[in-house]
Amino acid sequence: MKKIISLFLVTILILGLCACGESGKADKAFKVGFNRQSITPTESGVPIAGGDSSARPSSGFLDEVTTTCLAFSMNGETYLIYTCDFMILYARVIDPIKQVINNATGVPVENILFNCTHTHSGVNVYSTSWDGGNAYRELFSRRALKAAEKAIEDMSPATISYGSTQTEGMTFVRHYLMNDGGTTGNGHGAYNTSGYKEHMYKADEELQLIKFTRADETKKDIVIASFPSHATTVNGTNSTSLSACYPGAFRAAMEETGVHCAFFQGASGDQVPTSRLDELNAVYPKNHKEYGKKLAEYALSIELTPMEDSALVLSRWQYTGNSMKEGIEDGELMAKANEVAALSGKLGSSHKDVSALVKKYGFNSVYEATGLKSRVSAPETRTMDMVAMQLGSEISMVFAPYEMFGMHGTYIKENSPFAMDFIVTCSEDYQGYFPHIEGCEHGFYEYDVTKYERGTGEKLAEIYANKLAEMKTAK
Repeated sequence: MKKIISLFLVTILILGLCACGESGKADKAFKVGFNRQSITPTESGVPIAGGDSSARPSSGFLDEVTTTCLAFSMNGETYLIYTCDFMILYARVIDPIKQVINNATGVPVENILFNCTHTHSGVNVYSTSWDGGNAYRELFSRRALKAAEKAIEDMSPATISYGSTQTEGMTFVRHYLMNDGGTTGNGHGAYNTSGYKEHMYKADEELQLIKFTRADETKKDIVIASFPSHATTVNGTNSTSLSACYPGAFRAAMEETGVHCAFFQGASGDQVPTSRLDELNAVYPKNHKEYGKKLAEYALSIELTPMEDSALVLSRWQYTGNSMKEGIEDGELMAKANEVAALSGKLGSSHKDVSALVKKYGFNSVYEATGLKSRVSAPETRTMDMVAMQLGSEISMVFAPYEMFGMHGTYIKENSPFAMDFIVTCSEDYQGYFPHIEGCEHGFYEYDVTKYERGTGEKLAEIYANKLAEMKTAK
């Protein structure tokens, strides 16, 4: 009888170990889930981000703005990657939301990343002067949590494939060489199109695509895209209608093929959907739906390369650099900058009287003056969080908390050991622009408002490339 009982217990133990083994295998599998939630406000009149947002209360809704959550899981570790229809986000907005998500799902705060599609027609969620701001941020928090819970529930084993294509006439560097030997660029007031010679350099026109093919045939496959062009196709800073801009139109066109789709903003700090040299434009830049459809056509033409292996590694680290302080030692210049900044604060940066004062004092733009003023009180150094993720052996995802310039994105791609470096900018706590050295020399808008010393963009591109090399070789 004892032998029978012993044999029974041994059998139970073996079966239990087998079950644990199968469970362990399941936990090791790469899984991905998807969910999207509307974050469209219920009323008009909310402030729109992009340009002089204080003068842009919304008059209506052109189309829905959303937050999309991708849930990745492998080896018992879960990551939540968001892409939201906002221009930018700050830590003061997303940190409390991450904590809510952590409390409800158990996903560690450091495994949650928020990114923006950078639409310039989204809600100014970070505004502190908006009466309804707190209520809207609570709405955003609830919808983000719901998206996380649904995406985790939706997770299913998947294989990964990737590819890219070069577009034509879809994105351009917004700095120009002039026939008279000078330069002009964004934020420098009225453009004299008759004086254009050419763009200062060629834009990064690569559209990147990653596809997750799920084993469960009842679940839709998921595609994610990165493209380096400002989301300003609705109507730049003149529109008063809330919109996801071309990223929303792109998602809709892709999802007509029966997949889920998420869009991420690529290295577009100095790249826009339109050339002032009209003959170069492939799509009329103010028609966001046609632009999104055209981009989807490019995406659907991509021949994807399957990846046989799976890996999921997230790396976080910090960078500390010197703040921008140039120009503050010139007392006369600073007095003029303070006067412009004071008037801009009173009337709005786009007011005609502000523009007249800017011209009188010889500033390139109002941002040159206000940027100079802000440098005086800036700390000596600043610190930012940087993030990268490895997907399998061939893909990296670069999450930059700033508006990376196209040439810096290209540098990362050319110097990384991965087959694809999927660039995501406007990620996490927004740090502004990091212009290339030549852009600093010409004093473009991005340089006027940068928070870090010149040359930081190049440093960060090199750091990312080196970090990716470490991730690739790590065992």
